[in-house]
Amino acid sequence: MNGWSGRLRRFRRAYEAYPATAICLTIAVALFVAVRVEQTVQGLSAEDALWHCGAVTQLAVQGEPELKGLLDLWDGQVARIGASAFHHANWLHLALNALAIGFLGTLLEARMGSAAYAAFLGASVFVSFLPELLLEHMAVGLSGVAYAQFGALLVLRRSDARLTRLVSDRVIQAGLGWLVLCFLLTWWGVLMVANWAHVAGLAYGWLVGRIFLQQPATRKSVRLAVLAGHGLILVGVYFVTHPVWLGRYHWYLGNQEADWARRMQHWRTALKYDPGLTGLWRTMALAEAQKGDLLAAWRTVLEGIRLNRSDEKGCRLAQFLWHQMRSPVERREARRLLARIFGAEQDRWKRRLGLLTSSQSSIAADGQRILPPWVVIRFGQPPPPWLEDSRWRELLEDSLLGLTPRRTLPPVNPDAPHSAGEGIRL
Repeated sequence: MNGWSGRLRRFRRAYEAYPATAICLTIAVALFVAVRVEQTVQGLSAEDALWHCGAVTQLAVQGEPELKGLLDLWDGQVARIGASAFHHANWLHLALNALAIGFLGTLLEARMGSAAYAAFLGASVFVSFLPELLLEHMAVGLSGVAYAQFGALLVLRRSDARLTRLVSDRVIQAGLGWLVLCFLLTWWGVLMVANWAHVAGLAYGWLVGRIFLQQPATRKSVRLAVLAGHGLILVGVYFVTHPVWLGRYHWYLGNQEADWARRMQHWRTALKYDPGLTGLWRTMALAEAQKGDLLAAWRTVLEGIRLNRSDEKGCRLAQFLWHQMRSPVERREARRLLARIFGAEQDRWKRRLGLLTSSQSSIAADGQRILPPWVVIRFGQPPPPWLEDSRWRELLEDSLLGLTPRRTLPPVNPDAPHSAGEGIRL
């Protein structure tokens, strides 16, 4: 009994002396336990349990494996950035970060004061995580924050004899050596580490120590400028949640857009940034065909296979569209488009698409016209005019068209491909 009461008194004293550090570590432990409970109770994988408990994970849209990324952030769930910092991959990861935060944090909190130190912690989370998220890395852990503390103490130890003794040269060598070793482990493929979080945290901590903490104090104008520079964190958050340079991001926006013109504008922008999105070329072509514009669909799919020549599904879709064009005028215009798009290679592509032979590619043995088996429609949606064979209406997979806007992803299912996280960086 005395043992437990002694431990409780020590915990209470720690909370009273270093509240910000203690709360930080308590949140990390609580989230770690919550993830393990989710895994046990719900039977989830580690990645899915992290997602359920608020971490940023790599997700893919169901039915479109190419359409993947930090979709939760694209939906504006900024709180997941902060939550990810307090999550940890395993007990060893948590223990190492807790030891570092507990040692470095108490030294820094005693020097800065709890309020200023708490603000420093919060800023360190975002400063360290933003580089990883801009690179679309799935990262968890407080190691970036620990390196921010380490960077600040690198400055403070120069003018404080007590800190010089506690944060000794050996501690400095160990911290910098671990930084370099983590880069090597990642390079060799042994352990995936959030190295840019470490570097960003170290640089930020050193800057804060240099500008705000060292003696003699830096000029007020410089301190105000650095303080105002924290607004760049908001800029970073904006670009993490709006990665406008990614074609997949515009594809995702288009899928959620109810207006036809805006949807097509998003999709065209996506293909401008990333013409290798073969699924989107087919999605656009199918959408245009459903609208009744077979020639526009034909042009789209030909542009797609011209840029992605190994896209066999695109070739099958082109064959299918060709056999839906029954009038001589449509076929003549379709041939003109093919000649314009492929130029000197048009004969080779005519042979590949079966335009110089019979139409066996879309005719069944009984003479009935059929669809490629991967062309599907959404359950309950009336078939487009060009879909005449009722046997294919039983294909009830998610449509490639994505015509129904959806603001959030489906619930995570550990047995479904779309729920899989793609690698965790520590």
